[in-house]
Amino acid sequence: MNFETAVANLGFRDLAGISPALNLILAGIAILALDAILPMRSKLLSAWIALLALAGSLFASLHRLAVGADISAFNHAVRMDPFANAFSAIICLASTLAVLSAPKYLKLREVHLAEYYALILFSVSGMVLFGASQDLLMMFLALETMSIPVYCLVGFTRTNVYSTEASMKYFLIGAFAAGFLVYGIALLYGAAGTVRIEDLAVGLDRAPGLFYSGMALLLVGFLFKIGAVPFHMWTPDAYEGAPTPVTTFMAEAVKAAPFGGMLKVLFVGFGFEEAMQVWQPVLIGIAVLTMTVGNLIALVQDDVKRMMGYSSIAHSGYILVGVAAAAELHSTDALAAVLYYLFIYVLMNAGTFGVLILFSSKDKDANHLDDLVGLGRERPWAAALMTVFLLSLTGIPPLGGFFGKFYIFSYAIQAGMIPLVVIAILNSVVSAYYYLKVIGAMYFREPEDGARAVFYFEGYSVFLIAMLWLSAAGVVYWGIQSETPLLLAEQATASLFKPAP
Repeated sequence: MNFETAVANLGFRDLAGISPALNLILAGIAILALDAILPMRSKLLSAWIALLALAGSLFASLHRLAVGADISAFNHAVRMDPFANAFSAIICLASTLAVLSAPKYLKLREVHLAEYYALILFSVSGMVLFGASQDLLMMFLALETMSIPVYCLVGFTRTNVYSTEASMKYFLIGAFAAGFLVYGIALLYGAAGTVRIEDLAVGLDRAPGLFYSGMALLLVGFLFKIGAVPFHMWTPDAYEGAPTPVTTFMAEAVKAAPFGGMLKVLFVGFGFEEAMQVWQPVLIGIAVLTMTVGNLIALVQDDVKRMMGYSSIAHSGYILVGVAAAAELHSTDALAAVLYYLFIYVLMNAGTFGVLILFSSKDKDANHLDDLVGLGRERPWAAALMTVFLLSLTGIPPLGGFFGKFYIFSYAIQAGMIPLVVIAILNSVVSAYYYLKVIGAMYFREPEDGARAVFYFEGYSVFLIAMLWLSAAGVVYWGIQSETPLLLAEQATASLFKPAP
């Protein structure tokens, strides 16, 4: 099919097929238009539009996942199958929680601007399409649509030198990672003669040298995006310097989205055959490094945002354990455990950063351990919520974080990766120290010089309070009732290897 025929064949069905992403794009444009017409009144309305758009895309994705919808669009460049719909749902949930956390903080910092919500929506539209991409060019375009708004969001408080520095670092590292991806795509195209993900494996027979080189470069690009060691340098700086609601967005959606494309390329593009004998051992080694480095450096952090940055690196390592186990077992159920872990991880991080936002003031973020001293006495309900999130991140039963790790480690044991599981469990024990250090500061430390800790609200935020309680309820309920999300995840990953309609 030539280009003119392909363009002529595009129509309403293609647009309907990508409706979860299209809905977000249109809402972002509407927010910018509204702000131009009502610049003084549109800020909170922009937040409501963003929330409604994300909720619409979330429920559309969940409905499609529940009914097993499988829609190809744009000449099979995009496929909204259950796998793509599952990632779309996770990303839209994460972004909804991030938007709920933002209005109070942005208003205090006098940067409550409509373009914040528009940038969020444009970025999320790229994330949705990233997991649905069926060829590498579409995947690259979706990845850049996701990334460029985030570079702007990290530097959103333009008068803050740390925010500007973090934005620049993130942009430079992101551009570097994009170069790896583009070069990898070029080499894989040279080997396979196509950028279709499902046809990449033919390049292994045609030009193995080009194929393995392209595979290595593409894998490096993905590892940059998920913050795996040794490609993790940007993560703590970006987390610390970004406005805390943006850090929340990065820790949830920006962390989860790259795994959608990465899993599709690894298992559908590179496959379970000879190529797996190369990329699986590499991922095992990187998983060990990522868990260990992330946790050990997090031990010495007193800035909670920076600590959570290194924590997110360690959690990427846990997820890679699940990916390696799925490759060894040739199991879509093991991949379902990875999806469940990402879902719970979104809730845990949203709540943790939400508590920090709750007690941030106009002039100071509540990011340091000393800022949380006495919280258990002054605001016991907030300390209790923070404790739930931190214990879940540690992996304490019966919270969701425990079951996320349990499922991943169980499949790794089935795959015979006992040493890898032992290393992962030891790393979880190490992580307990720095999570419990925060809990200790809230409950067992006294303010210096006998000063009484004062935790106050500079204006209540219904959005933020709702986000905290929803996240806590999700961590508890979907931990105890993990069968339902796990069943949906299994349905999603089973579609990964089905032919397109």
